[in-house]
Amino acid sequence: MDGSHVCTEGESMSKQSEYMKIYNQTHREQYREYQKKWERDHIEWRREYRRIDYKKNRTKILLQRKLIRDNHRKEIFNLLGRKCVKCEESDVRCLQIDHINGGGRKEAKSVNSQAFYRNILTKIRNGSKDYQILCANCNWRKRDENGETLYGR
Repeated sequence: MDGSHVCTEGESMSKQSEYMKIYNQTHREQYREYQKKWERDHIEWRREYRRIDYKKNRTKILLQRKLIRDNHRKEIFNLLGRKCVKCEESDVRCLQIDHINGGGRKEAKSVNSQAFYRNILTKIRNGSKDYQILCANCNWRKRDENGETLYGR
């Protein structure tokens, strides 16, 4: 034995990944700056790429968005009890998320539906008591009684 050690493939990869981990930690800020600059310099290219990608994968993208939106909605229902707080209807096809103090129409129109449900979910997780589950009938009754219909009373 001459005292030299030959690294096996596993050892070599391990040393390389350890080196990359240290390198990435020490150069994180530089890399972020590089990314930001690249994004600013290529904004038109990125828009065009996203537009082409959306056209090519429109059906897949819309399906993914629907799944995300539906998962947010299911989680909101689970957190709020999965039944109408007034009549205890539990058929999810009839249930709606109600803003206790009104203002849901304005909030819904300000963002897309995926962001709408994500925002509600985040607020509920953070302890908000501004939402409840109502069935469609109870929700419309409440809206009418509170003058929250489209044209008011």
